[in-house]
Amino acid sequence: MADTTRGSVPSRWGMPLEQYVLTYGTGKPQPDWVGGTCHEKVLADIKKVSALGLGELHYPSGISITTLRSILHSHSPIDYVELGSPAFISGCIKLMSSIRLIEKGSPFSYELGYACFRMVAIGLAVCLLRRAAELEMRIGKIIRKANPKALTENTIQLHITHLVQDLAIHLGGREKDAYNCIVGWSACPEHPKCSAPPIVSLSDTCTLLNILYEDRRLLLQAFALLCPTGISAVIFLLWRYVSYERFRAGYQETRKHAGPLQTVLWRCFLITANVEQETFATICSRDDDLWPGRKTGPLLSVELEDSKVLAISFIKRLQRVENKSNKPLLFVDLLNALIFVKHHFLPGCQDLVAHCYGAVIEQVWYALERKEQGNFENYSDLDIPSAFGRVVDMFSETIMLLTQWKDTTPATVEQIIQEIIRTDLLDLIGRIIFLLNPSLDSNRESEDYQVNAHVLKGSQGLLEDLSRLASPPILEARFRFYGPNWWKIALQMSFLSQVAPPGKLLLGGRQRGFYDICWEIWRQIGRSIQHPVAETPSSSFCSYIRCPDPIVTTGSMYQCSKCHKAEYCSPRCQALDWLYDHETISHHVSCPDP
Repeated sequence: MADTTRGSVPSRWGMPLEQYVLTYGTGKPQPDWVGGTCHEKVLADIKKVSALGLGELHYPSGISITTLRSILHSHSPIDYVELGSPAFISGCIKLMSSIRLIEKGSPFSYELGYACFRMVAIGLAVCLLRRAAELEMRIGKIIRKANPKALTENTIQLHITHLVQDLAIHLGGREKDAYNCIVGWSACPEHPKCSAPPIVSLSDTCTLLNILYEDRRLLLQAFALLCPTGISAVIFLLWRYVSYERFRAGYQETRKHAGPLQTVLWRCFLITANVEQETFATICSRDDDLWPGRKTGPLLSVELEDSKVLAISFIKRLQRVENKSNKPLLFVDLLNALIFVKHHFLPGCQDLVAHCYGAVIEQVWYALERKEQGNFENYSDLDIPSAFGRVVDMFSETIMLLTQWKDTTPATVEQIIQEIIRTDLLDLIGRIIFLLNPSLDSNRESEDYQVNAHVLKGSQGLLEDLSRLASPPILEARFRFYGPNWWKIALQMSFLSQVAPPGKLLLGGRQRGFYDICWEIWRQIGRSIQHPVAETPSSSFCSYIRCPDPIVTTGSMYQCSKCHKAEYCSPRCQALDWLYDHETISHHVSCPDP
């Protein structure tokens, strides 16, 4: 019987994307059968899809969405175990490919394509867990001892993410590209006698990678609302495929696969839960050579609508921190995701820049507050000033793009300024500066030099770039209220340049010089936002610790006649500081030329 069609689309493909995301988001669609033979019906449908994978069924038109719905609707742990079949996984990939051939690369446009991917993800996860048990891996031992009848979607998700993290650590690096015993493509030294057949063939894996990449825009739209179980298993399979191709064909040949893999991985990263994001981050960190696009820009073409969806997904992911069930991103993951989104930014996305800035700035504020509360475990991967320095660099690069794009409107610039004000970016810059190590190390390779340069010059450059994007009257009007805050930070810098750090008796020249640099950069930031107070004469602090009015305008202070380093507001304070230490140390003792 021929398919009933909606236009040229077979009805057996089920609902379009706009409908199935709503249906699956509120609950699984009810199957078209009712009765007491549910398990037998599910097994029969699994067998039908498996026949396509084995080549016994040559025409996928015999399988409809009704077949997949019966499997999806099953809550039986026994049925989940049955999904762990290489033939079933292959059949689902072939079904997705059949939609791709007709719809020119858009399986996720229809319910059948999404349902097939869900089955691939769960089936692959079950196969990997079963193979891990056979190879006596650590997580596999847990699975082997567990009751198979208790294998629900939640337990599959929990176990597969831990397994993939272990495997990523075990298999990462070019020297282990041929270690694929758990997938079945090749043996590894730890399991040289492993002769199990492949879970998924190399050709099917290549097909799956191409399907997900070519349908990347709709994939992100579907996954953002319906995050399937077992995505980490799919990403692991694709990563091992690209790694194995690097071993078999060489690095240059692998570049054509590395771009699609990176695209699929980071899209999945933006919409998955923290535990799976940690898995993706582990894969990236263990095989850094495979991700050249993170440094050189996108390897593949980008479309405007796709660019918008990426930016929106990134913003929503950061905003999910407000939900206590979601942890904030590690800084290294935040930066990598921001790099990925920035590299896909196109003219036409200007209205999303302000929201992106706000989400990232609030994430840094959140980390800073957690650190001050002594709860810093989620950010131990990267120092806050180091991460912030890279953030402002990328912000500045985005501002430069906006100055080059002709369709950047005054409304877009106004949104950015308002978001900077709303999130207290200038206060955050000041707070971050006070976290820096006051070092004048001139070695460009040293960590202190790089972090301090990124934060100080990056912050100055960001505000200077903003001043080129917005007119001086607008900046002056918007930041007029900021005078007290600007001076508060400026005076703190001046104070730190004249007091000894905790635990030391004398003020070092490095600290004085460092905060003098900070003061000058802060002055430049004030000028960039058209702040009139930034043009007033500089000031310093009276060295007498008990001075009732310690602010001294430069040019009107008194200095120690011996060392000319200690500065005072009056001869009285100079005399008192020479005579009394007030539980610290008097200048009579600390003066280098008494």
